[in-house]
Amino acid sequence: MKAKTLAWLLTGSLLLLIHAQALAQTIAYYRFEESTPGTKVPVTPDALAPAGSPVLDYSGHGNNLKAFADFSAPTYSANVPAAFIPQTGATNQHSMSFVPNEDLYSLNAVGGGPNGGTLNDHAFPTFTVEASVQFNSVDGFQTFVGRDRPGSTLGLFYLRKWGSFGASDPNTNTFNVTVVADDNTTFDLWSTGTGPNDTISTVSPGVWYNVVAESDGSRLSLFIQNPTTKVYELQGSIPITTPLSSTGFTNFTIGRGWFNSPTDFVNGTIDEVRISDVALSPSQFLFAAVPEPSAWALALTSVLTGTGLLLRRRRAGV
Repeated sequence: MKAKTLAWLLTGSLLLLIHAQALAQTIAYYRFEESTPGTKVPVTPDALAPAGSPVLDYSGHGNNLKAFADFSAPTYSANVPAAFIPQTGATNQHSMSFVPNEDLYSLNAVGGGPNGGTLNDHAFPTFTVEASVQFNSVDGFQTFVGRDRPGSTLGLFYLRKWGSFGASDPNTNTFNVTVVADDNTTFDLWSTGTGPNDTISTVSPGVWYNVVAESDGSRLSLFIQNPTTKVYELQGSIPITTPLSSTGFTNFTIGRGWFNSPTDFVNGTIDEVRISDVALSPSQFLFAAVPEPSAWALALTSVLTGTGLLLRRRRAGV
């Protein structure tokens, strides 16, 4: 077998292994590939949710999303951050376009259901939430992934573009992740945070950003992909003492925060939203650059060679 062919085969094998591992930890994955650009999300009865909801969950768990009504249904778009997803190799043709008052949410996506849904009642003591977003306007606060919290004036989770609390607010038009505990203690990070990088000093309209919030159970971290190097850079990391959960069933949302306050609707386009119940490494994030085949081949060859030597020694009684 030619060396180049072997390198590509080894690369593909290792990539499939890593992809399979990441998928096993994925609870919901929204790609917006199920319809054509210019089409509004159709409205379906609540009784059909989530199995009959129109926006598909590509994780295989059946945590599909729905729109509340025609006036609040977003529209499929051909505007995408990339033509394919580096981590999976999947083609990427569609996204979802939002204007204020439009949103999607995961009604009735609970464990044990006939469709295997596991999202709304999942505790998430550890998590990774990934999303790609492009803003038409950077006015105000805009939450692109959230989690509701009925009976409260605060949601459980906000991944958003920060607005401004006045002329002296140092976080104006940066990215923010907020996790809220049951006692309303909030844990906040901004892309002008305490990490070694300041990838996004100011969010600009018309630019695609790949944003990741995650917790390993003890620390909350925020990553932004550097648009030049394609490296996900840590913006900040702080101690956290709460999981991404609450008692009862709580919807995840795309295009808004908790509608009881603050809602923070998006004016822009969202794509590739993936929710995992583990803290993934930056090399596993969706838009992380995949190494050249030679590097993958060398790594996998080393593993296979070591395994082969070990097996031969065991057979020889060494």
